[in-house]
Amino acid sequence: MQSLQTANLPAPFVRKYAPRAFEDFFVPPETAGALARLIGADHVSALIVGESGTGKTSMANTMVSKYYEGTAPHEWSDNVRRISVLKDHSVNHYKSDIIFFCQTASGVREKKKVVVIDDVDVAGDAAQVLFK
Repeated sequence: MQSLQTANLPAPFVRKYAPRAFEDFFVPPETAGALARLIGADHVSALIVGESGTGKTSMANTMVSKYYEGTAPHEWSDNVRRISVLKDHSVNHYKSDIIFFCQTASGVREKKKVVVIDDVDVAGDAAQVLFK
């Protein structure tokens, strides 16, 4: 439950102005087109690489939103597992979480589940082997 002090505040600046379409990113048109085609592929593993603050997480969020386009976010939010490697969890925690998540059925007809792993470059060797 939100406190009375935060309930009426507008969305944070970074969320309010976050890119929501591939065209909102400063990428060449052919890159935006390739990303859009990637969304329609049957099985995708994508690695988004860039310096800190360049929009990697925003790009991943846009890709997920585009994949589930036509479905309300509250209908597909349980289909997406977001993992931040910066959180202090053991490899066994990630392993059991991902295995359980992937073994349950998708809640959206004709759509697969999605796992987004943020900051994987700072993960230890054991976690990187697991995520592979």
